[in-house]
Amino acid sequence: MPITIFKQLFLNFPENLQSKHTDFILTAANHHAYSYISKWPKWINNVVIISGPQGCGKSFLANFWQQKTNSCKINLFKINEQKLEYLLEKNNNFIFDNFDHYFTRKYLMKNLDKHDFSSFEHSFLKIFERIKNDNKYMLITSTKEPTELVFQTPDLASRIASVSQFKIAPPNEADIRAMIIKKFADLQLKTSNEVIDLISKFAKDSFIAAEDLINELNKLSLAEKKNINHNLVQKIIKAKATN
Repeated sequence: MPITIFKQLFLNFPENLQSKHTDFILTAANHHAYSYISKWPKWINNVVIISGPQGCGKSFLANFWQQKTNSCKINLFKINEQKLEYLLEKNNNFIFDNFDHYFTRKYLMKNLDKHDFSSFEHSFLKIFERIKNDNKYMLITSTKEPTELVFQTPDLASRIASVSQFKIAPPNEADIRAMIIKKFADLQLKTSNEVIDLISKFAKDSFIAAEDLINELNKLSLAEKKNINHNLVQKIIKAKATN
């Protein structure tokens, strides 16, 4: 997988590996996590947890590992216990996105009628046991750090504490600006420092927010046959604020 230099390090994924944004930006905040999961199967243990705020790149790393290992993504809110057992039997590598959702009240209440698991804590204990006994692998992403979650089952808390953990900080302003410049270059679009400043300010600390805004700008520019300028950016930002 080639790594190109553009004020930051960018990992250019093949088209079928791309997710919400075109390039994953390798920064000081995420390079340890990327380096570690790239070493699979030479992991210290069989489970890895990557935590960090939305838009920091967790899902991109999970998608990268999914392609590398042909792993199975599992959403316990959308399957039943029988289906889980089947997936655990038929696959060797697993991804659980948004791990914290299984232990956060608002998500549990929202999905109360969409599963038949009596306890997600007991379910994950069984999953951890299966991973260990069958020498399989699991990657978990979480918005919250595991230490921020309250587990009622001591054994699960102990299991979580023993796995490899990586925390990804939000991208800083330099990371966001580099991503914006690279995205415009990829789209072969001309822009100005004023536009870059506006998008960077709007995106704050989220690659996804910057990506989405640039994509909308590109579509609006083509539809209205106008160059991307300050007014066009403000038009989309205003529309987003009213939605």
